[in-house]
Amino acid sequence: MSNNNLHPIKIILLGDTGVGKSSIIKRYYENTFDELLTTTFVSSYLEKTIKIKGQKAKLEIWDTAGQEEFRSITKLFLKNSKVIILVYDVTNRPSFECLNYWYDYIEKELGKEVILGLAGNKTDLVFEDGFGEEVSLEEGKEYAEKINANFSLVSAKESGKEISDLFEQCVARYLDLNISDEDSNLNIKLDSPSTDNNKKSECCIRKNKKEYKNKNGISRV
Repeated sequence: MSNNNLHPIKIILLGDTGVGKSSIIKRYYENTFDELLTTTFVSSYLEKTIKIKGQKAKLEIWDTAGQEEFRSITKLFLKNSKVIILVYDVTNRPSFECLNYWYDYIEKELGKEVILGLAGNKTDLVFEDGFGEEVSLEEGKEYAEKINANFSLVSAKESGKEISDLFEQCVARYLDLNISDEDSNLNIKLDSPSTDNNKKSECCIRKNKKEYKNKNGISRV
């Protein structure tokens, strides 16, 4: 695969209404935060081109409505998605528990090919003594391990580093798997008749498949 190729990668954020999906996207796209950002209805998307691991990627980042009445519409936008980032609010346990609905749907309808990320947002609302926190760091880590997702605690209000790290970990993971799959297609064996006693010659390109180990970039803000 040429390093000059531009890889289109569709990324979708899923989660309950009010967990901060739009704010996370705005922080990643513009590195800004808007207190007055309104609730998303149906969906919207932005494009961002990045270079990571020597590869150029065109990210199509989709924001989706979290309201239950829009779930059937949201499912339509999941088609052809490469990365899905599940978002919950660390101060709202129901927003964490509702992720099971989306994970079950992803596993059933999209299979294992999609890359998953998990973001526990609104850490800025948790006091130093833990007051206000309804979903612990340990619970987030355990769930991420269960669903094989990259994980980070984030605050769209205060910092963009953890958000950028999570997006780029997911993209890097997708590129690793995608490039490995394409490389494996080159692992071919050609048999052809030879003029010398019908001996066969072989052309075998050695498979160089990378194994990606999930990294949980975890930091509290």
